[in-house]
Amino acid sequence: MSDGTPFFILGMRRSGTSILREIIASHPEVDECLFEPHDLWHAIMMDHFKRFEARPYVREILKDFETKPGLHGAKFVFNPGVEALEWVWLERKYKPKFIFIIRDQSDVFASYAKQDRRSVRGMVSEAEHLATWLRLSGDWMRFPDEHGERACLIRYEDLLTEPNATMRDAWRVLGVSPDHDISRKIRMPEHRKGLAKCSA
Repeated sequence: MSDGTPFFILGMRRSGTSILREIIASHPEVDECLFEPHDLWHAIMMDHFKRFEARPYVREILKDFETKPGLHGAKFVFNPGVEALEWVWLERKYKPKFIFIIRDQSDVFASYAKQDRRSVRGMVSEAEHLATWLRLSGDWMRFPDEHGERACLIRYEDLLTEPNATMRDAWRVLGVSPDHDISRKIRMPEHRKGLAKCSA
């Protein structure tokens, strides 16, 4: 039975967060896993500013999320840049359960570049992308070492090749029984240099 602690799936864009969320959201013991709820992210970001925290809009959104019954959470993705580092506000506010996912950086950038080349937001440089990836992956690798009872790190390449073994820690963190029927949800990516490294 859930103790009310929420969980968050975190990763950079194009790193496998959607597949991971699909696997977790379909587990029969997980009540809800929101897909990038921008209103919730905005409310959490505003909540740590004194001048915004009492606004009815912020309070209503946070209350709705915090009073959800059962095992619930959300997945968030981060674009390269300083805003990606704001994931720490989730930790400061909720002391939640975290499932981080990282993917081979060159594959992430290749997929990101293909997706965003014609986007109105434009493209960041590969150097800026790499800097963000290194910082976040470093943070997310250290965090489970310090808080292993409520955090784990998933490597996207391992999720593709050994899904049941790779998800073992995630099920443990969430406090649910293992779901062994997840291979059908796995789709091989177009960009997979990291996968080649894993199988070499």
